[in-house]
Amino acid sequence: MTNEVRNYEKLNAEGTQEYAHLVTSEHTLVTEYTQVNENFRMLADIRFKLLALIPTLGGVAIFLLSKMEQGAPEPQLGYSLLFLISGLGFVATLGVTFYDQRNSALYNALIARARYLETELELPVRPKERERLGLVGGQFKERPARDRYLFRYIELGHDSGLALIYGAVLGAWFYPLTSTFLGLARIPPEVRHGVSLILAAIMVVLFIRELLRLDGTSSIRELLGANAKVNVRFLKNGHDIWEERLRFSGKEIGWYKEEEDNSAFTLYECPGGRYRVYVKRGRDICYLQPWHLNSNGSVEYPTYEGEGQLLKEFPEFGEAVHKKAVRNSPVRDLG
Repeated sequence: MTNEVRNYEKLNAEGTQEYAHLVTSEHTLVTEYTQVNENFRMLADIRFKLLALIPTLGGVAIFLLSKMEQGAPEPQLGYSLLFLISGLGFVATLGVTFYDQRNSALYNALIARARYLETELELPVRPKERERLGLVGGQFKERPARDRYLFRYIELGHDSGLALIYGAVLGAWFYPLTSTFLGLARIPPEVRHGVSLILAAIMVVLFIRELLRLDGTSSIRELLGANAKVNVRFLKNGHDIWEERLRFSGKEIGWYKEEEDNSAFTLYECPGGRYRVYVKRGRDICYLQPWHLNSNGSVEYPTYEGEGQLLKEFPEFGEAVHKKAVRNSPVRDLG
Protein backbone atom coordinates (compact mmCIF):
# COMPACT_ATOMS: atom_id res chain seq x y z
CA MET A 1 0.00 0.00 0.00
CA THR A 2 1.49 3.29 -1.06
CA ASN A 3 1.89 6.31 1.21
CA GLU A 4 -0.68 8.22 -0.89
CA VAL A 5 -3.30 5.52 -0.26
CA ARG A 6 -2.51 5.43 3.47
CA ASN A 7 -2.79 9.23 3.74
CA TYR A 8 -6.09 9.19 1.81
CA GLU A 9 -7.55 6.52 4.11
CA LYS A 10 -6.35 8.41 7.18
CA LEU A 11 -7.93 11.68 6.03
CA ASN A 12 -11.12 9.86 5.07
CA ALA A 13 -11.33 8.23 8.52
CA GLU A 14 -10.70 11.54 10.28
CA GLY A 15 -13.34 13.25 8.15
CA THR A 16 -15.85 10.49 8.90
CA GLN A 17 -15.18 10.79 12.64
CA GLU A 18 -15.54 14.59 12.52
CA TYR A 19 -18.81 14.31 10.59
CA ALA A 20 -20.10 11.71 13.05
CA HIS A 21 -19.16 13.99 15.93
CA LEU A 22 -21.03 16.91 14.35
CA VAL A 23 -24.12 14.78 13.72
CA THR A 24 -24.04 13.42 17.28
CA SER A 25 -23.59 16.92 18.72
CA GLU A 26 -26.52 18.32 16.72
CA HIS A 27 -28.68 15.35 17.69
CA THR A 28 -27.86 16.00 21.35
CA LEU A 29 -28.85 19.66 21.02
CA VAL A 30 -32.13 18.74 19.32
CA THR A 31 -32.89 16.17 22.03
CA GLU A 32 -32.20 18.69 24.78
CA TYR A 33 -34.25 21.37 23.02
CA THR A 34 -37.18 18.94 22.82
CA GLN A 35 -36.83 18.17 26.53
CA VAL A 36 -36.67 21.86 27.41
CA ASN A 37 -39.91 22.42 25.50
CA GLU A 38 -41.60 19.56 27.35
CA ASN A 39 -40.43 20.87 30.73
CA PHE A 40 -41.61 24.36 29.81
CA ARG A 41 -45.09 23.06 28.92
CA MET A 42 -45.19 21.05 32.15
CA LEU A 43 -44.41 24.11 34.30
CA ALA A 44 -46.97 26.19 32.41
CA ASP A 45 -49.59 23.47 32.92
CA ILE A 46 -48.88 23.31 36.67
CA ARG A 47 -49.17 27.10 36.92
CA PHE A 48 -52.53 27.19 35.15
CA LYS A 49 -53.91 24.45 37.40
CA LEU A 50 -52.79 26.31 40.52
CA LEU A 51 -54.31 29.53 39.23
CA ALA A 52 -57.60 27.73 38.65
CA LEU A 53 -57.67 26.18 42.14
CA ILE A 54 -56.10 28.59 44.63
CA PRO A 55 -58.13 31.78 44.02
CA THR A 56 -61.39 29.82 43.72
CA LEU A 57 -60.95 27.53 46.73
CA GLY A 58 -59.30 30.26 48.80
CA GLY A 59 -62.05 32.77 48.04
CA VAL A 60 -64.82 30.28 48.89
CA ALA A 61 -63.09 29.21 52.11
CA ILE A 62 -62.53 32.80 53.25
CA PHE A 63 -66.16 33.68 52.50
CA LEU A 64 -67.56 30.68 54.39
CA LEU A 65 -65.30 31.20 57.41
CA SER A 66 -66.19 34.89 57.56
CA LYS A 67 -69.88 34.04 57.23
CA MET A 68 -69.76 31.48 60.03
CA GLU A 69 -67.88 33.89 62.27
CA GLN A 70 -70.50 36.61 61.70
CA GLY A 71 -73.56 34.38 62.00
CA ALA A 72 -74.06 34.50 65.74
CA PRO A 73 -72.60 36.04 68.91
CA GLU A 74 -70.73 32.76 69.42
CA PRO A 75 -70.12 30.71 66.24
CA GLN A 76 -71.16 27.07 66.35
CA LEU A 77 -67.65 25.80 65.68
CA GLY A 78 -66.10 28.23 68.16
CA TYR A 79 -63.60 31.00 67.58
CA SER A 80 -60.63 28.73 68.37
CA LEU A 81 -61.46 26.21 65.68
CA LEU A 82 -62.25 28.89 63.09
CA PHE A 83 -58.95 30.61 63.90
CA LEU A 84 -57.10 27.31 63.45
CA ILE A 85 -58.80 26.61 60.10
CA SER A 86 -58.04 30.14 58.91
CA GLY A 87 -54.40 29.75 59.94
CA LEU A 88 -54.08 26.45 58.09
CA GLY A 89 -55.66 27.98 54.98
CA PHE A 90 -53.22 30.90 55.06
CA VAL A 91 -50.20 28.62 55.54
CA ALA A 92 -51.33 26.33 52.69
CA THR A 93 -51.76 29.32 50.35
CA LEU A 94 -48.35 30.67 51.40
CA GLY A 95 -46.79 27.29 50.62
CA VAL A 96 -48.30 27.26 47.14
CA THR A 97 -46.97 30.80 46.65
CA PHE A 98 -43.46 29.59 47.59
CA TYR A 99 -43.83 26.76 45.08
CA ASP A 100 -44.97 29.16 42.35
CA GLN A 101 -42.00 31.46 42.99
CA ARG A 102 -39.64 28.53 42.48
CA ASN A 103 -41.67 27.56 39.44
CA SER A 104 -41.07 31.06 38.05
CA ALA A 105 -37.30 30.71 38.55
CA LEU A 106 -37.25 27.38 36.69
CA TYR A 107 -39.53 28.84 34.02
CA ASN A 108 -37.10 31.72 33.38
CA ALA A 109 -34.10 29.36 33.39
CA LEU A 110 -35.74 27.16 30.75
CA ILE A 111 -36.40 30.18 28.54
CA ALA A 112 -32.75 31.26 28.82
CA ARG A 113 -31.53 27.71 28.02
CA ALA A 114 -33.92 27.38 25.09
CA ARG A 115 -32.68 30.66 23.62
CA TYR A 116 -29.09 29.41 23.85
CA LEU A 117 -30.02 26.13 22.13
CA GLU A 118 -31.83 28.00 19.37
CA THR A 119 -28.65 29.99 18.75
CA GLU A 120 -26.53 26.81 18.65
CA LEU A 121 -29.02 25.11 16.30
CA GLU A 122 -29.17 28.26 14.12
CA LEU A 123 -32.94 28.14 13.80
CA PRO A 124 -34.28 30.51 11.10
CA VAL A 125 -35.83 33.80 12.15
CA ARG A 126 -39.07 35.30 10.83
CA PRO A 127 -38.38 37.96 8.17
CA LYS A 128 -39.88 40.80 10.21
CA GLU A 129 -37.63 39.94 13.18
CA ARG A 130 -34.35 39.94 11.23
CA GLU A 131 -33.60 43.58 11.97
CA ARG A 132 -33.90 42.94 15.72
CA LEU A 133 -32.39 39.44 16.02
CA GLY A 134 -30.27 38.87 12.93
CA LEU A 135 -30.46 35.55 11.06
CA VAL A 136 -31.03 33.25 14.06
CA GLY A 137 -34.43 33.00 15.74
CA GLY A 138 -36.81 30.52 17.34
CA GLN A 139 -39.96 30.53 19.45
CA PHE A 140 -38.10 31.64 22.59
CA LYS A 141 -35.72 34.15 21.00
CA GLU A 142 -38.68 35.73 19.19
CA ARG A 143 -40.91 36.00 22.26
CA PRO A 144 -42.43 39.51 22.16
CA ALA A 145 -41.40 41.98 24.83
CA ARG A 146 -43.91 43.42 27.28
CA ASP A 147 -45.44 46.31 25.41
CA ARG A 148 -49.13 46.15 26.38
CA TYR A 149 -50.62 48.55 28.89
CA LEU A 150 -54.09 48.51 30.45
CA PHE A 151 -55.61 51.98 29.99
CA ARG A 152 -52.16 52.92 28.55
CA TYR A 153 -50.73 53.00 32.10
CA ILE A 154 -50.64 49.53 33.70
CA GLU A 155 -48.03 47.21 32.21
CA LEU A 156 -49.37 43.71 31.57
CA GLY A 157 -47.19 40.68 32.28
CA HIS A 158 -47.17 37.19 33.78
CA ASP A 159 -45.30 38.20 36.92
CA SER A 160 -47.49 41.19 37.74
CA GLY A 161 -50.63 39.11 37.17
CA LEU A 162 -49.42 36.35 39.50
CA ALA A 163 -48.46 38.92 42.13
CA LEU A 164 -51.95 40.43 42.05
CA ILE A 165 -53.66 37.03 42.34
CA TYR A 166 -51.53 35.47 45.08
CA GLY A 167 -51.13 38.75 46.97
CA ALA A 168 -54.90 39.28 47.07
CA VAL A 169 -55.61 35.74 48.33
CA LEU A 170 -52.84 35.84 50.97
CA GLY A 171 -53.98 39.22 52.27
CA ALA A 172 -57.64 38.20 52.30
CA TRP A 173 -56.89 35.36 54.72
CA PHE A 174 -56.17 38.00 57.35
CA TYR A 175 -59.86 38.90 57.54
CA PRO A 176 -61.01 35.60 59.14
CA LEU A 177 -57.71 35.29 61.01
CA THR A 178 -58.01 38.71 62.64
CA SER A 179 -61.74 38.52 63.17
CA THR A 180 -61.65 35.14 64.94
CA PHE A 181 -58.62 36.20 67.02
CA LEU A 182 -60.44 39.34 68.17
CA GLY A 183 -63.51 37.20 68.81
CA LEU A 184 -61.48 35.15 71.26
CA ALA A 185 -60.68 38.43 73.05
CA ARG A 186 -64.44 39.31 73.16
CA ILE A 187 -64.01 42.45 71.07
CA PRO A 188 -67.41 43.86 69.94
CA PRO A 189 -68.44 42.74 66.41
CA GLU A 190 -68.61 46.27 64.93
CA VAL A 191 -65.03 46.98 66.02
CA ARG A 192 -63.83 43.48 65.16
CA HIS A 193 -65.08 43.53 61.58
CA GLY A 194 -63.76 47.03 60.86
CA VAL A 195 -60.29 46.24 62.18
CA SER A 196 -60.22 42.92 60.28
CA LEU A 197 -61.20 44.57 57.01
CA ILE A 198 -58.57 47.31 57.35
CA LEU A 199 -55.81 44.85 58.27
CA ALA A 200 -56.74 42.52 55.39
CA ALA A 201 -56.59 45.43 52.92
CA ILE A 202 -53.17 46.47 54.25
CA MET A 203 -51.85 42.91 53.98
CA VAL A 204 -53.12 42.60 50.40
CA VAL A 205 -51.08 45.69 49.45
CA LEU A 206 -48.00 44.46 51.35
CA PHE A 207 -48.08 40.99 49.79
CA ILE A 208 -48.57 42.36 46.27
CA ARG A 209 -45.72 44.81 46.80
CA GLU A 210 -43.37 42.09 48.05
CA LEU A 211 -44.22 39.67 45.24
CA LEU A 212 -43.66 42.45 42.71
CA ARG A 213 -40.29 43.17 44.32
CA LEU A 214 -39.31 39.50 44.01
CA ASP A 215 -40.27 39.60 40.34
CA GLY A 216 -38.16 42.69 39.63
CA THR A 217 -40.80 45.40 40.06
CA SER A 218 -39.69 47.36 43.10
CA SER A 219 -43.01 48.98 43.97
CA ILE A 220 -46.68 49.15 43.15
CA ARG A 221 -46.03 52.57 41.65
CA GLU A 222 -43.94 50.91 38.95
CA LEU A 223 -46.88 48.64 38.14
CA LEU A 224 -49.53 51.36 38.15
CA GLY A 225 -47.55 54.53 37.65
CA ALA A 226 -46.09 54.94 34.18
CA ASN A 227 -43.65 57.53 35.48
CA ALA A 228 -41.74 58.20 32.23
CA LYS A 229 -43.36 60.39 29.57
CA VAL A 230 -41.95 61.07 26.10
CA ASN A 231 -43.20 62.51 22.81
CA VAL A 232 -42.45 60.60 19.60
CA ARG A 233 -42.54 62.03 16.09
CA PHE A 234 -41.00 60.36 13.04
CA LEU A 235 -41.68 59.10 9.51
CA LYS A 236 -43.32 55.69 9.82
CA ASN A 237 -43.23 54.51 6.20
CA GLY A 238 -40.79 57.00 4.77
CA HIS A 239 -43.50 59.61 4.24
CA ASP A 240 -46.26 59.23 6.91
CA ILE A 241 -45.63 61.25 10.08
CA TRP A 242 -46.27 59.22 13.24
CA GLU A 243 -46.80 61.29 16.36
CA GLU A 244 -48.00 60.34 19.87
CA ARG A 245 -47.27 60.77 23.57
CA LEU A 246 -46.03 57.68 25.41
CA ARG A 247 -46.04 56.78 29.10
CA PHE A 248 -44.17 53.81 30.52
CA SER A 249 -42.52 52.57 33.71
CA GLY A 250 -38.91 53.65 33.62
CA LYS A 251 -36.20 55.68 35.32
CA GLU A 252 -33.65 57.84 33.51
CA ILE A 253 -30.13 56.56 34.25
CA GLY A 254 -27.98 57.87 31.40
CA TRP A 255 -27.64 60.46 28.63
CA TYR A 256 -25.23 61.49 25.90
CA LYS A 257 -25.20 63.75 22.83
CA GLU A 258 -23.71 63.59 19.35
CA GLU A 259 -22.76 67.08 18.23
CA GLU A 260 -22.25 66.33 14.53
CA ASP A 261 -25.96 65.68 13.85
CA ASN A 262 -27.39 67.34 16.99
CA SER A 263 -28.76 64.07 18.38
CA ALA A 264 -29.47 63.32 22.04
CA PHE A 265 -29.90 59.84 23.56
CA THR A 266 -31.56 59.19 26.94
CA LEU A 267 -31.42 55.77 28.61
CA TYR A 268 -34.36 54.51 30.71
CA GLU A 269 -34.14 51.51 33.01
CA CYS A 270 -37.46 49.61 33.03
CA PRO A 271 -38.71 46.98 35.51
CA GLY A 272 -37.16 43.53 35.19
CA GLY A 273 -33.70 44.66 34.06
CA ARG A 274 -34.93 45.94 30.69
CA TYR A 275 -34.12 49.17 28.87
CA ARG A 276 -35.49 51.75 26.43
CA VAL A 277 -33.64 54.59 24.69
CA TYR A 278 -35.27 57.89 23.77
CA VAL A 279 -33.63 59.42 20.69
CA LYS A 280 -34.07 63.04 19.69
CA ARG A 281 -32.62 64.19 16.37
CA GLY A 282 -32.78 67.92 15.80
CA ARG A 283 -36.09 69.65 16.42
CA ASP A 284 -38.59 67.48 14.59
CA ILE A 285 -37.56 63.82 14.89
CA CYS A 286 -37.81 61.96 18.21
CA TYR A 287 -38.56 58.31 18.85
CA LEU A 288 -38.24 55.46 21.35
CA GLN A 289 -35.89 52.56 20.70
CA PRO A 290 -36.56 49.74 20.07
CA TRP A 291 -39.68 49.98 17.94
CA HIS A 292 -41.19 48.06 15.03
CA LEU A 293 -44.36 47.86 12.95
CA ASN A 294 -46.77 45.02 13.71
CA SER A 295 -48.87 43.16 11.14
CA ASN A 296 -51.61 45.80 11.42
CA GLY A 297 -49.24 48.64 10.58
CA SER A 298 -49.28 50.03 14.13
CA VAL A 299 -46.10 50.94 15.98
CA GLU A 300 -45.10 48.72 18.92
CA TYR A 301 -42.45 49.56 21.50
CA PRO A 302 -40.72 46.50 22.99
CA THR A 303 -37.66 46.74 25.26
CA TYR A 304 -34.03 45.70 25.21
CA GLU A 305 -34.04 42.43 27.17
CA GLY A 306 -30.94 43.01 29.26
CA GLU A 307 -27.61 44.79 28.97
CA GLY A 308 -26.37 42.67 26.07
CA GLN A 309 -29.05 43.80 23.61
CA LEU A 310 -28.76 47.41 24.77
CA LEU A 311 -24.97 47.71 24.55
CA LYS A 312 -24.87 45.95 21.18
CA GLU A 313 -26.75 48.91 19.68
CA PHE A 314 -25.70 51.66 22.11
CA PRO A 315 -22.22 50.84 23.49
CA GLU A 316 -21.96 54.44 24.72
CA PHE A 317 -24.25 53.53 27.63
CA GLY A 318 -21.76 50.98 29.01
CA GLU A 319 -20.64 53.34 31.78
CA ALA A 320 -24.22 54.20 32.80
CA VAL A 321 -25.17 50.51 33.00
CA HIS A 322 -21.99 49.73 34.96
CA LYS A 323 -22.70 52.47 37.50
CA LYS A 324 -26.24 51.15 37.93
CA ALA A 325 -24.92 47.63 38.53
CA VAL A 326 -22.42 48.84 41.12
CA ARG A 327 -25.07 50.94 42.85
CA ASN A 328 -27.44 47.95 43.11
CA SER A 329 -24.82 45.44 44.22
CA PRO A 330 -25.20 44.17 47.80
CA VAL A 331 -22.50 45.07 50.31
CA ARG A 332 -20.86 41.92 51.69
CA ASP A 333 -19.02 41.69 54.97
CA LEU A 334 -15.93 39.61 54.27
CA GLY A 335 -14.47 40.00 57.73
